[in-house]
Amino acid sequence: MSEQSPGFGREIRLPSSQQPKRLKITKTQVILAIAAVVVLAIAVWAIVASILPTEKMKREAAYEACTEDARSQLRDPDSAQFELTPVDLEAKDGKEPYGFDGHVRSRNGFGGMTSNTMMCIGKWDDDKGEADMSAVILPSR
Repeated sequence: MSEQSPGFGREIRLPSSQQPKRLKITKTQVILAIAAVVVLAIAVWAIVASILPTEKMKREAAYEACTEDARSQLRDPDSAQFELTPVDLEAKDGKEPYGFDGHVRSRNGFGGMTSNTMMCIGKWDDDKGEADMSAVILPSR
């Protein structure tokens, strides 16, 4: 067993005519490779940006969840007219809180319209991809 394998013992060198030849990389190939990486990065960014909801989409979903919860508390939900303004709330635990304050007009039990003060508060749930809101409607005076 006097045979020597590459990697153990003596280093075996091939003659220059038998050594593998490296392909030369041209400037054009380098530029094309960089351009391909940039295009791929832009495509990935565009796909991710189109999938994730924007702040405006989250606020609109929170508004819809707020009005839906308020309608469930009214005698005639189809007659509800909302005048709500967004309220700025601070995030404490990394969740995105949303709030709305204003009035809701709806038909009462006698057929007339009544106006009630209301407030909504809730948060955006990234796991579900929806807003979880609770509405409080104060009785009219």
